[in-house]
Amino acid sequence: MAQRATPLTFRGVSRLSVGRGQLLNLIEVLLDPVVLVATQWAVALSLEHHLGPRDVILSLIVFSLTFPGSARLDMKPWSAVRHILGGWVALSALLLIFGYASRYLNEFNLDVIIHWWWIALVSLLAAHFLLKWAAPFIRELQGPPRRVVIAGMNDQGIELARRVSQDLYTDVQLVGFFDDRVRTRVEDANAFPVLGKFADMPDYVKKNRIDVIYLSLPMA
Repeated sequence: MAQRATPLTFRGVSRLSVGRGQLLNLIEVLLDPVVLVATQWAVALSLEHHLGPRDVILSLIVFSLTFPGSARLDMKPWSAVRHILGGWVALSALLLIFGYASRYLNEFNLDVIIHWWWIALVSLLAAHFLLKWAAPFIRELQGPPRRVVIAGMNDQGIELARRVSQDLYTDVQLVGFFDDRVRTRVEDANAFPVLGKFADMPDYVKKNRIDVIYLSLPMA
């Protein structure tokens, strides 16, 4: 039995992936802060055999500065490496400046800081590529993809369709467009099927198990 179609007004395309599954989104959002806090605690426990108040305070600061984590699944490998390295260097510099200015840096064992720095970086890189490898399996755990149609074939609608079609990790299957206007007015319109006019959409949605309708229409 088809699920009830959910209307969603679409007013442009952001960098965030459209239709990414909730489980995959949650993992990606938590990945950086969890990895950084876990490596900090692991290094402190390994070298000092206990967690002090300073470690807990630092972990809270790190978590607050890195949550939510960056979306990197769609990045090319070298772009992701540069993004991770640049972000970690910037965050490290910020923490060192804060620690030096507050004299809180003197509370930490230098060996713990040095080991945490490179272990955290290696762990971030490993976690990213592990998630990239596991993402298709995580997507399958969420069940079959949601079938969607787009009402309105314009530049925004075409860009949305392109993003959905090119995203390897989305749980959305684009079926096609509905529009009353001539498709030749839009560049790249022939790359996606037009299923009918707006009046045909309600009947098509009921008969073909369409889960979501994206509206890409002018306010008028």
